Amino acid sequence: MNFSAFMVMVVLFDYLKKMRKRKKRKKKVKMMKMLIMMTTVAVVGKIKRRI
Repeated sequence: MNFSAFMVMVVLFDYLKKMRKRKKRKKKVKMMKMLIMMTTVAVVGKIKRRI
């Protein structure tokens, strides 16, 4: 796993924690989860291409 991808994961994880603390809008959380899934898939795809 390269460093930039790891940083992205850490930032996303931190954001998820913040979102969980203020559970007011469930729709926004769902959107964020979708966005995070997309970004993780993209990051993993980039890593796999390099190997």
